[in-house]
Order: sequence, then structure tokens, then C-alpha cells
Amino acid sequence: MSEMERKRLIAIRGQCKASFTRIETYISKDPPTFTIEDLEVRKRILVENYNTFKDTALNLILLGETATEEEEIEDRFLAISASLDRYIKSQH
Repeated sequence: MSEMERKRLIAIRGQCKASFTRIETYISKDPPTFTIEDLEVRKRILVENYNTFKDTALNLILLGETATEEEEIEDRFLAISASLDRYIKSQH
């Protein structure tokens, strides 16, 4: 893969991380303002972006990049996912 492809993968990885941050910021708001639909959409986006992050990280490793963020991102994913699940259950 070319240097251009490596830069593209790094940009995708950054977009995934930014999405995590936006969702973290959203769920740090006052929970009664959430709708179940908002939470479910954000959960779906979270899972999609986590899967994209993992695929992108693997491709970067295959290009010779050092794996440095996977554990941190997995921990963030699990924490955000658990929070979303709690809020969704509280809305039922």
C-alpha cells in the first residue's frame, strides 16, 4: 500500500475516535433529555465505528504501524456501550 493509503487509514482511524468522543460528550448530558431512539442510533453508530476502527488498525499494522491505541479504544468502546445500554434500559 502506498503512503497515500496509510494517510487515508490514519484519517479514518481519527474519524472513528472523534465519533467516540462525540458520543461520550452526548451521554454526559442530563439523561432525562435522551430519547430511546437517540440512544439506539448512537449505539449503532458506536458499534459501526468500533468495527471500522478495528479493521483500519489491522490494515495499519499490516503496513508496519505499531499498535498503540487498540486497548484504550476497546476500553472506551466498552464503557460507552455499557452506559448507552444502561440508559436504554432505564427508558423502557
